[in-house]
Amino acid sequence: MDALTVDGSEIEFSDGFTDLHTLSYKQILNGNGNKLDSVRPSIKIVSDIRKATSCGITENCHPLICDIIKGE
Repeated sequence: MDALTVDGSEIEFSDGFTDLHTLSYKQILNGNGNKLDSVRPSIKIVSDIRKATSCGITENCHPLICDIIKGE
């Protein structure tokens, strides 16, 4: 997938992302990374999501998911 379409607008991902991780890691190794206190909330959120138990699809699901299930 090179692009994502949201509400009729296309968001293109293929340009500029090829070496994104490599460039990020180089910056971290050069001492230019984020400090742990800055990223701790993000790490906690990801950890909580990974540990969460799925409740399945309910009437409270995101409208896009409900549309997919209904076949719209």
